[in-house]
Amino acid sequence: MSCHVSTLLSKGFRPLMSGHRVVDLARMYSLLGRVGGTDALREEWRQYIVAAGMAIVKDEANVSRAGRGVLFGIWDIAGAVGNLISCHH
Repeated sequence: MSCHVSTLLSKGFRPLMSGHRVVDLARMYSLLGRVGGTDALREEWRQYIVAAGMAIVKDEANVSRAGRGVLFGIWDIAGAVGNLISCHH
């Protein structure tokens, strides 16, 4: 299973995050924890957050609203991340 960690993350993580599929993400976390894949999961999560933030900042519709769209977009990401973290503590 450990040889498939990168494939599992590259094909499955972003759709789960985008779909707010917390239960499935918890299963993925548990599975990857058993095979030493949590560092790879952490890196994929970091990349997802950075990419989502950059997409919000680069969206001209957000920028044209005097930055309010950017603020609310980042706030949405922070809320999603916070919800995910609170499910594991």
